[in-house]
Amino acid sequence: MAGIGNPFENTCILNGVAIVAILLNCALITHYGRRRVMLTTGLVFCGITQLLIAAIYNARPGETSTSQAVVAFTVLYLFGFNVCPSPFPSPHFRKC
Repeated sequence: MAGIGNPFENTCILNGVAIVAILLNCALITHYGRRRVMLTTGLVFCGITQLLIAAIYNARPGETSTSQAVVAFTVLYLFGFNVCPSPFPSPHFRKC
């Protein structure tokens, strides 16, 4: 990914982060609830990380430090995306 490290290793790290985030999601949403707040927070967090990825890459494209920062923010983006409780139905959802 971005020319940094072993691609297979990076994929394993990203998938591991995603699994941890999904498990955290399950624990948070079932224990605390507040789905709308979590969705909004996750949306804002993902947007900020995407903007940072774009800004960092546009400032210094092609450098090793830029690639490392892009990979780091991609991991953070994936974590924020998977912590959002989108797979859980709303408490007001009724089966027909």
